[in-house]
Amino acid sequence: MRVAAIILVSLAAGGTLCAAAQAQPEALQVLAAQYRADIPHPESDALWASMSSGAIDPVLHPERIFARPALGGNIHVYLRNASRSPVEVEDVLLGGISLKQAIACSDQRKFKRHVYAASIYFSDLPEEQRAQLVALGEPIWWRVEPARADPGDAVEVTVRLRRDLPAQGARLTLKLKPGGAQEVNVPGADVRDRITDIAFSEDLSTVWLFVRSAAAGRSPSRILMDGTDVTAACRIARDPALDLTPVVFRPPQPLEKTKLYSFQAIFSDGAVAAAARRAFPQDVRYGTWGSRPGAEGQLEVGRQFVREMAALNMNLHMVSIGSAAVQDYFKSPEGQQALKDLDIRRVVEEPGKQGSATPHAYYLADEPDTGDYRVQGVPPGKQIGCLAQGLVQRAQELRLRDPATPAMLNLNLTFTPQNWYIYGQVPDIFCADPYYQPRLRQAYEDGPGRYPLYAKAGFVYAETHICKLASEPRPLHIILYANSYDGEDGSFRGPTPTEKRIELYYALAAGAKGFSYWWFLPGKPARGLAAEDPATQALRREVGLMGAEIRTLGPLITRSAPLNLPVQHAPRIWVRALACGDDSILLVVVNDDYINDRTGTVIRPVQDARLSLRLPDWLDDASVFEVNHLGTADVAARLEGRTLHVEPGTVEVTRAIIITRDAGLRQKLQTDYDRSFAANVRALLAH
Repeated sequence: MRVAAIILVSLAAGGTLCAAAQAQPEALQVLAAQYRADIPHPESDALWASMSSGAIDPVLHPERIFARPALGGNIHVYLRNASRSPVEVEDVLLGGISLKQAIACSDQRKFKRHVYAASIYFSDLPEEQRAQLVALGEPIWWRVEPARADPGDAVEVTVRLRRDLPAQGARLTLKLKPGGAQEVNVPGADVRDRITDIAFSEDLSTVWLFVRSAAAGRSPSRILMDGTDVTAACRIARDPALDLTPVVFRPPQPLEKTKLYSFQAIFSDGAVAAAARRAFPQDVRYGTWGSRPGAEGQLEVGRQFVREMAALNMNLHMVSIGSAAVQDYFKSPEGQQALKDLDIRRVVEEPGKQGSATPHAYYLADEPDTGDYRVQGVPPGKQIGCLAQGLVQRAQELRLRDPATPAMLNLNLTFTPQNWYIYGQVPDIFCADPYYQPRLRQAYEDGPGRYPLYAKAGFVYAETHICKLASEPRPLHIILYANSYDGEDGSFRGPTPTEKRIELYYALAAGAKGFSYWWFLPGKPARGLAAEDPATQALRREVGLMGAEIRTLGPLITRSAPLNLPVQHAPRIWVRALACGDDSILLVVVNDDYINDRTGTVIRPVQDARLSLRLPDWLDDASVFEVNHLGTADVAARLEGRTLHVEPGTVEVTRAIIITRDAGLRQKLQTDYDRSFAANVRALLAH
């Protein structure tokens, strides 16, 4: 196949865009070529510095917080196969050096069961070429998606760099199969206009895009999908005071499930925000790890556990089972039918695992950053990311076996915060586990000076926020800790219901779209949600009540993005906003007058709470209500000009307040609640 040359048009601050009219018949059309740097958050450095045993007390000695290694970024190139034949990009050259050869596997053992470590330090490159790659940002992993692009298909090339791309940029060469090559120039400037979220409706007939500009008041004037101008099919919600623009796109026909689509938001000054995502229907999944203990063949244990999940308003089971009885039930025809009837999906490790026919996701690995820590043969500080290339390959292998199911990957707290940025773009669904109670316990055990960092659960918000930035525009799943600890090295209380509610709302406010709890099993040292002591019973009930709230809010959460909306509010109240499409805003309200310690939580209700905000220009004739575990409820509000005054009254712990111009939204949410959750809530409140 002959591949013709293409002509690139440089756009200020927006990477590179190629005009469709300039593409030759057999060319890959370059839609955008950009470098996106990681966004630092120095206000959280004290949290990450306090993690390791024996570390400094960053509160007592802030001047001694170690200098964090520089962050890196991602090269993203978006293309379209404008030829009449399928195209495969079999290798990517950075500065003329093959990444297929440069990021080489080690001969060490496999890590995380499936992958070998890979790094430029395992390759047999000449030292001058390795030095050249380091000077270009030091590539950690690369990917071409999809591996084979049919005519008209979008293609995304991603190269993860450990350090920033040089200011002069870099040249990528795409080697094509069966022959030919194509060069793309990537500007070195960090592109700060970004598409932060791409969400799809259940029937794939609607796409929600959220475009964050580098400065408030800038909104895109045109929207392209796979290089085609689709602005006429879009609603672009502009506001001169905000940096986020919601876009609602309704294609002439539903999109194709699992197919990769690329979007470009073009600003009047020529800047471009670009992103791509595979099209998957979305709903909120809320669930648990582990299960009720039982022996092989005890199907009744599994039967009761599945019913218990449904009664706790859960619709997701995550990977680990920990019970032969439940595992047998999951694999049985009766169990599979029960899961289907109750719409409980599972995350499993590979197709056909434990009889799961339609899993929610395939789990690539658990905490590969902890495996990176054990990789030998690379320079100090270069271990993080060594398992990434193998996990990229693992995801591609699973996609070949089952293209309809997304891949999920969970990260721990090793090499924070670089680990989240390095791995955030690897899976379809990124996952993190900001376990708050272990951090609080560690503060008491390893250095009391750290306690002020963890007197509140802001650690959960900080980690979720960074993970959201690292994985955008993909959805983020957050795992919350749900155990008391009883080990040989001591014991520590489990989460209080108030703590866990605040943590969940922090994760929601930071942009998470899925939630689960580690874990259910009642054993030692981690005693999970199945334990029958009074404290765990109260926590388990709260988990069920929160499930009713979160899943009732599901139609809003799935099409949401964090919105930097100025809100005037009463003292001792914490408020964040989510834009939900272009017709609603979800205010996440948390009582900030609380403190946690080794004995529990102390919280004082905030009386007569009041909020005021200027409604965005795209939100007129708005009504106000809230969602809680009892369904929807009235919230007092009044409008003065464009300023909305909201009076929620007493805030005990959290409130989820909705501002919407969708006249039918409240009734829809209430109907969903009555049908799916009301009976469960009544049963939970009766005990």
